[in-house]
Amino acid sequence: MTPRTTTPAHPHAAGPQSATSPGPAPGTSPGPPADPGPALLTANAAALRLVRSSLSHSRTAAVRLAWWTLVSAVPALVSGKALALAVDEGFLTHHLPTAVLHLSVCALGALGGAWAGRQTYPPLADIVEPLRDRLHRDVVRGTLHRAVARGAPREGADAVVVAQLARQVEVVRDTVAGQLMLV
Repeated sequence: MTPRTTTPAHPHAAGPQSATSPGPAPGTSPGPPADPGPALLTANAAALRLVRSSLSHSRTAAVRLAWWTLVSAVPALVSGKALALAVDEGFLTHHLPTAVLHLSVCALGALGGAWAGRQTYPPLADIVEPLRDRLHRDVVRGTLHRAVARGAPREGADAVVVAQLARQVEVVRDTVAGQLMLV
């Protein structure tokens, strides 16, 4: 006798498979996800070339950004130890000056980290703003070449297209800046 599977009232109530079915749900494949295709690989390669060229044009800014990012991480390294020492050697032993000293080290570390975090923005701008300028130039040049090419469709929404492209370039600039700050 074979076990019966019941269909739940809601299609996702029991998940993609019922409790008694041995394989994947009907209509799904157990294999790896589909190949992203050459278009995605080409887009990834172009994005990597864009970021790599931007970093190679601004090597000193990239080094300064890396340095200030490392310095801004110091409070995270210092604060845990300083707070532990303030509690262990200060408050638990009823020695208030030692606790205040360790808490002061933690506060100074936070101030130094904030200052270092502020110092990361000038080198970030030195990297990202030329990237934005090059990207704007390339996008506008490509759009103009396509617009004046023989057989190109003439539309009245050309200004809208250029404005949308400019907005997309700003999104790319903001995304690259955010990623550089996270790295």
